[in-house]
Order: sequence, then C-alpha cells, then structure tokens
Amino acid sequence: MSVKAMMATILQDQMTLRGVNSLSPSDYEQIVELLIEQLRELELSLAARETTDKHARSSLMNERPRLAADFSTIRELAYGQ
Repeated sequence: MSVKAMMATILQDQMTLRGVNSLSPSDYEQIVELLIEQLRELELSLAARETTDKHARSSLMNERPRLAADFSTIRELAYGQ
C-alpha cells in the first residue's frame, strides 16, 4: 500500500469517526493529493524564503566593513580626526 493510499485510509477513518460518511474513496485520495501538493508548495516557499534571508544577511555582512569605513571617513571630516 502506498503512502498516499495509507493517508487516504487514515483520513477516511477519521472523517467516519466524526460522522462524515458521504465521501467516496476517490474523494479521500483527491483530498490527500491536494494536501500533499499544498505541503510541497509550502516547503518550496519556505526554502525560497530561507535562501532569500540567507542572501540578505550575507549581503549585509559584506556591507559592514564598507559602512564602517564610510563612518570613519565622515567622523574624520566632521572632527578632523
């Protein structure tokens, strides 16, 4: 039995326990398929966000020395030090 089929069976059992008896086995399979698809999309979205965040943090870390140098230049110009 595939994982999807097991998930559909678990879903069907849980829905039956809650009084839902009107769905067919194929309905449960379609619901599981949609859930898996949505989880994949969420996983990809989270991975993309993590990559973007890492890139942004890396860019900021690369800018720190330049910003520190700019600040030193400004301080020298302002205070002659």
